[in-house]
Amino acid sequence: EITVWLEFRRVLFRSNFEKAKVLNSKWNLSFFSNQLRTFLFKFYNNLLGYNYVVQHFANVDENCTICSAAGLNDLSLETPLHLFYQCTIVETLINDFYGGFLRINLTRDDLFLGFNTDDLKKDKILNIVNCLFLKYIWDTKLRYSVPNIVSLKNYIKSELSVMSSVNKKTKELLSNFLQNF
Repeated sequence: EITVWLEFRRVLFRSNFEKAKVLNSKWNLSFFSNQLRTFLFKFYNNLLGYNYVVQHFANVDENCTICSAAGLNDLSLETPLHLFYQCTIVETLINDFYGGFLRINLTRDDLFLGFNTDDLKKDKILNIVNCLFLKYIWDTKLRYSVPNIVSLKNYIKSELSVMSSVNKKTKELLSNFLQNF
């Protein structure tokens, strides 16, 4: 029984270690801008200034900035889960962008932890898009504006174009995706 428990802990540690390694490597990609790298570092280390945290130190409303900007009556606490996944406005954007445009049924794990399928090339591209999606949502929060599909597509296309011009490998990875964008 002890051997089974030790084996379980070893496998669990290895899988968590691998996940942590992948998450911690996201902000080290050379073709990411410094702003995107800084955002990802803060995002994955829980250092972003969400309203529910900042309101303890400053006179800030604890409710979701995007919900407030959209004029919604049903305001929710601005937590990472709400802001990036459960917010009504963001949920619509996820459905339009991932479901309608990319034809992907996005799960919470896909968004926060990244894609992990058998198609490594597709996973890399979708994980880059995820990082840009998260940054876009954060930027709209900071601008106190409502995110929309047109500006999201323009932002992602612009960022991917810059990334593809950085080096040959990145250009090869993103070229087909950008043509269909």
